Amino acid sequence: MAKKRKMKDEQERAFKIPEFDREEYVRKEISDGKITIATILYAGVIGMFSYVLSLYGGAFVSVGVLVGLGGAFTLRRFHALAGFPVDELDTKHIVGYALLFLLTWLAIWIVVTNPPASDISSPIIEEIEVREEVNGTWQRAEPVRADVPLRVYALVYDYGDLSGVKLEVSRGEQVETFDMTEDPDDDNWFYADVTFSAGSYRLVVTAEDTMGNTGEMSVTITAVS
Repeated sequence: MAKKRKMKDEQERAFKIPEFDREEYVRKEISDGKITIATILYAGVIGMFSYVLSLYGGAFVSVGVLVGLGGAFTLRRFHALAGFPVDELDTKHIVGYALLFLLTWLAIWIVVTNPPASDISSPIIEEIEVREEVNGTWQRAEPVRADVPLRVYALVYDYGDLSGVKLEVSRGEQVETFDMTEDPDDDNWFYADVTFSAGSYRLVVTAEDTMGNTGEMSVTITAVS
């Protein structure tokens, strides 16, 4: 019994609660806070740079994405240049700051590239069809008849506001352009009244939004007598 008590006393003396270093704790907390703020600011700068690239459209949008992803890989280098003690950061902190950067960059990029802040997406023309009035309603013309009043309809989508939708009707060297009107009874559908002579035609619908982005779609139809 005395032996067990002696072993217990030795174990209690061997175990000591680590001394709390308040100054070191405060220093690390302040350092972590500064690194967090710097990471957010860095993500903001990269996000705006990605946005500027996206304004050029096309492949530049992909370049903007690559710039954002590259920013996450250069984050540690940025922290070092900013004078932060990167050698003291463990893997958990490094991964955490990288995720914070990516989420902040992505949020900023999405906000500034979409309405109401901006709009880099081109209008999408999903469908073009020719319709004929039957019993007071406009129905798809199958076949497309010549020398009767018809309407060319286009289904157009855009994240922002459209400034105009135009229809170009060409037959050989003859080209005629129409301003299309939005159908008040059918969202996203635009139409123009057209009468075709017998023959083959190429229909081109072009939509432009208020930011100058354009989308286009073409179809070929044949009007029969």
